Amino acid sequence: MVSSMTGFCSLTESGLTCEVRSVNHRFLEISVRMPESLRHLEPTIRQICRDKLQRGKVDWQLRVAPELNTTLQVNAQTLNRLKEALSQVEAAFPSAATPSQTDLLAWPGVTLEDNRPMAANQSSTLIEDVVEGLIEARRREGDALKLVLLEKLAAFEAEVVSIQAETQDLVERQRARLIARFEELSFELDSERLHQEIVLLMQKNDIEEELDRLVAHVGEFRDQLARISQSREGIGRRLDFLLQEFNRETNTIASKSWDKSLTLRAVEMKVLIEQLREQVQNVE
Repeated sequence: MVSSMTGFCSLTESGLTCEVRSVNHRFLEISVRMPESLRHLEPTIRQICRDKLQRGKVDWQLRVAPELNTTLQVNAQTLNRLKEALSQVEAAFPSAATPSQTDLLAWPGVTLEDNRPMAANQSSTLIEDVVEGLIEARRREGDALKLVLLEKLAAFEAEVVSIQAETQDLVERQRARLIARFEELSFELDSERLHQEIVLLMQKNDIEEELDRLVAHVGEFRDQLARISQSREGIGRRLDFLLQEFNRETNTIASKSWDKSLTLRAVEMKVLIEQLREQVQNVE
């Protein structure tokens, strides 16, 4: 199953809300925002993400419901140290503004929140559930993404097959064009030499090898989309590499083009490659 790197999940249990969202990224990047009282959960979050996700920028936000705060205590020791520091500041800068009581309460460590913490195993279960919800959201997005990729891939394959079917006609047109060009030249050229020159030019402009490789690459691209249902390994990088091969072969075909219709087809193929690349950037 194709998995996107875009997803969102939010769950609340026992007053603890876990919210996670992810977007595309070359690697797995995890950021966590939470109250200091929950900071002990960060290693668990990071480990679960590393175990279950391959790529993506994953942003977590944890919040505790206000009703969990049973009491609010002032840390006298920290408050006294802060008072001494403020006295030194006032002595050095008499005109400095005096902090309000609200400012003092907001200073880290001045207040102690007496919460009823969620049990460690309970919080780990909640985090795992959130990650599974994110994975499911990414898979749903991946299902839609896979349909788009297959549609664009089919259009690209149709262009390749069409060129293959018309190759002989293109060759004959090129041969006729070369013969007509040689006949326009003012000097005499025997038929054997003319045949040799035509053969050399035809070999130089031959695109059958590039078309065969494109057919193989298209098949591998489709196999990768199907194989993901049997593996946890992400395929985004492999698909991106295959598209580089698509582009390389298409550029070669365009450079060898001797016919207007072939040039236009090569342009259309490059457009489809770019559209595929845009979608592949979201594949895990």
